[in-house]
Amino acid sequence: MKILSLLLLLPTLYFLFSITFVNAAGLVPCGGHDVDGNLEPECNFCFLLQMIKDIIYKALEFIAIPIAVIMIAYGAFNIMFAMGNEEKAKKGRQVIQAAVFGAVIVLAAWVIVNTVINILADQSKFPWPWNQLPC
Repeated sequence: MKILSLLLLLPTLYFLFSITFVNAAGLVPCGGHDVDGNLEPECNFCFLLQMIKDIIYKALEFIAIPIAVIMIAYGAFNIMFAMGNEEKAKKGRQVIQAAVFGAVIVLAAWVIVNTVINILADQSKFPWPWNQLPC
């Protein structure tokens, strides 16, 4: 169980301390200075939506997908090395089912957030999908 906890903790720590996450210029593309020292445009609602999109995509890329893959692999190893032990094989199947179910929940949450933001984004100002905002 300690190894499983460590495997879940490592991608989370990587995400939290990675340069792409810590560098606020990558998440907030307005209201400051870029790498070259040039002024960025003033913040508005469009940039807020873009920041939300960036956070969601980075969370999916660096946390949700790696954890699902690690858990499916862990369940598969439990099944492969059960050696006739039905309880261990059953545990492996349950881990795989939970990982797939969790991935489905994460992707369904993304669809719900996507729908809500599309409703909030005024279509007269933003006639394109919110995740393709040309701010």
